[in-house]
Amino acid sequence: MVLFEFYTMTDDCGITRDACDDLDSWIKANDAEITGYVDDPHARKELQGLPKISGLIGPIVGPKAFGLTPVIQYADDWAIHQLSRVGA
Repeated sequence: MVLFEFYTMTDDCGITRDACDDLDSWIKANDAEITGYVDDPHARKELQGLPKISGLIGPIVGPKAFGLTPVIQYADDWAIHQLSRVGA
């Protein structure tokens, strides 16, 4: 099982985190647009074949949840900027 995390800006300039283990369902529920797939032979194997989603940076390999479950992250520009400011 893989956990997917999504970090996006909220209307009040905060950050929201959404997580799921079914990427296809999240994409459908959020009317997300797939713009391509990771097929770079130099990319980490965990990312191979994962979709690139319009408006989001990613997929990015995150820390393992509970030390066991792989985490793949997507985030918008604002969330990346804010999280990098606090060293997250």
